[in-house]
Amino acid sequence: MLSLKKRVNHSPVIVPSLKGHGYLDYTVESHPSRALSIMQELRQDRQLCDVTVRVTHGGKEQTFVAHRIVLAASSPVFKAMFTTNLRERQAPEVKIQGIHPMVMERLIDFAYTSRVSVGEQCVVQLLLASTMYQVEGVINACCDFLIKNLDSANAIGICHFAEQIGCTELRQRGMEYINIHFTEVIKEEEFFNLTHCQLLDLISQDGLNVLCESDVYKACREWVRWDLEGRTQYDPETNKWTFVAPMKMCRIGAGVAVWNGLLYVIGGFDGKNRLNSVECYRPEKDEWSLISPMGSPRSGAGVVALNNYIYVAGGYNGREQFSSVERYSIETDKWENVASMKHNRSALGATAYRGKIYVLGGFNQNGFLDSVECYDPEKDEWTEVTVMLTQRSGMGVAVNMEPCPRNLTPVDGDS
Repeated sequence: MLSLKKRVNHSPVIVPSLKGHGYLDYTVESHPSRALSIMQELRQDRQLCDVTVRVTHGGKEQTFVAHRIVLAASSPVFKAMFTTNLRERQAPEVKIQGIHPMVMERLIDFAYTSRVSVGEQCVVQLLLASTMYQVEGVINACCDFLIKNLDSANAIGICHFAEQIGCTELRQRGMEYINIHFTEVIKEEEFFNLTHCQLLDLISQDGLNVLCESDVYKACREWVRWDLEGRTQYDPETNKWTFVAPMKMCRIGAGVAVWNGLLYVIGGFDGKNRLNSVECYRPEKDEWSLISPMGSPRSGAGVVALNNYIYVAGGYNGREQFSSVERYSIETDKWENVASMKHNRSALGATAYRGKIYVLGGFNQNGFLDSVECYDPEKDEWTEVTVMLTQRSGMGVAVNMEPCPRNLTPVDGDS
């Protein structure tokens, strides 16, 4: 009779002899995605989750369970919440306000799946939220979507939105679209809703695709006509705008200075040419008069009145930005050249403080500038003093005398 008992082999295992000291470094490329996929399954089954995200927006509230480690790996903001001394580090629940629950759901899903859906209805809110939580992959997806959907009706709005959230590439691509399709963009409502500073920045772009610079002038004229009543003289005492005498010449991108109650308008662009002409307005007579012209036609220059002189720094002549500086003697009605700046620049900010002139930022062939230069009239000498935190052009500059008497403050501008 045969035995059905399985025979057990008690012979020793023979280990092959391995000579040398070689090794194999093996990487399973699918492992990270597989691990995240399992984490997603665990989240959906509410297993091993260690945090609840409670999102409130516009009266709507929704909760999401998740794993801290996954959220921290996807967002530097969540990482800071869970790894520093913030109260969320040990709290079982994180409260978030101001983000729509559907948007937060997409951010959390992206953390687990590396996938996100972007559409017209949600792209703005999704980009805002992903910027707030620094989710780079979603930021890139939203920017790509907006770039692919740029058109003449939305390009200006997208550029301004990109500037507000600090998305440099999106703004740059939007400006490139505007420059190429300028003649279509100026027919849209977004163009007519520009502020005067935004308009100046737009028409100061070197790459505008126009057959003739008079097209730019016509666009500005239509912009004024769009809101004629609101785009004329303003009286702060009555909070009203009124008409005053027109200048001798039409111009945009001119420099302006006030000295002894007189208004000086210098240079600019008339739709065809850069100008070197200068006009002086006398409010008591409500009249303009032409005074001595500058040596070089220029628009977008920095203009400052100081010690009975008017200084004109930098600017653009239609081909290149200037570093040269001229000054006008109010007493003699004559212009003279003074020392040039270290950098050529147009659309710069300029102001005077304690007998010296400061120029900030601007734009030249290398792009937007953050450098700041100081001019000493006694030495006829420029020195670089510092850099701003942000490159920018077309901004206003103010000297804050109280309570911080040494502050120069640039306001707005493009970057």
